[in-house]
Amino acid sequence: MVFSRSGNDAVISHPGGSITYQKWFYYSATSPSHNTTHKFKAIEWADGTTWNLDNIKAALAQQ
Repeated sequence: MVFSRSGNDAVISHPGGSITYQKWFYYSATSPSHNTTHKFKAIEWADGTTWNLDNIKAALAQQ
């Protein structure tokens, strides 16, 4: 898995393709609730491993 950023979007790439989460990095000063409510809270991988929001943020920060 490769986590990357494309503009305001988060992209998770894997051998079979990719998943793009639009506006993951979008920040709204006029609508602060958008900054936290429009993110997924966890990813569960096929092997049963679950990453919480902190794991996802860390993976995106390393790119």
